[in-house]
Amino acid sequence: MYEFQTVTGKVTIDHSKCDSCDKKPCVESCLPNILSFENGHPVLAIDEKEAAKGRCIECLACELECEFHGNKGIKIYLPLPELK
Repeated sequence: MYEFQTVTGKVTIDHSKCDSCDKKPCVESCLPNILSFENGHPVLAIDEKEAAKGRCIECLACELECEFHGNKGIKIYLPLPELK
């Protein structure tokens, strides 16, 4: 499982699901262009600290594209403690 922190949460990518994904739409959908492919798997193209400081804008585009057009391997966790 590949993961990185964002400003308010984290992104997890199950690379085992990427292996059988034909379209791999996640990297292309990344609006701030912080994802790239390494050995056929999406990974950060920037330093993890940069992603955590706001380069990942938590737009959900990679997760939604993966969910609807990929292999459902990306999950974005954005805790909302005020809703508890």
